[in-house]
Amino acid sequence: MIDREARFRAADLVEQFWNGSITNDDLERSWPNSRDEAIRAVEDLVWTLYSDLKAHTIRDTETSNPRLMVIIPNCIAFLRTGEEYRWPHSGILKGV
Repeated sequence: MIDREARFRAADLVEQFWNGSITNDDLERSWPNSRDEAIRAVEDLVWTLYSDLKAHTIRDTETSNPRLMVIIPNCIAFLRTGEEYRWPHSGILKGV
């Protein structure tokens, strides 16, 4: 199931968080509720990038990580497609 409206909203939120223009609290508060597996997978991944204990923007250690510099833009780009999500997912980035 593809929820285009929720995907575009999620893509915008991830992009804003990655660029440091919103906090983790803003991201969580505005995250779309959807049964679209792509949204769930990206949410699980992005959740690993911040602390639940306080409001903060993305840290330089994340934005300068070479793997994340590829993964996050790819997640944003995928959310903006009409492609079905077909991969198993895990919020854990091994080796990052």
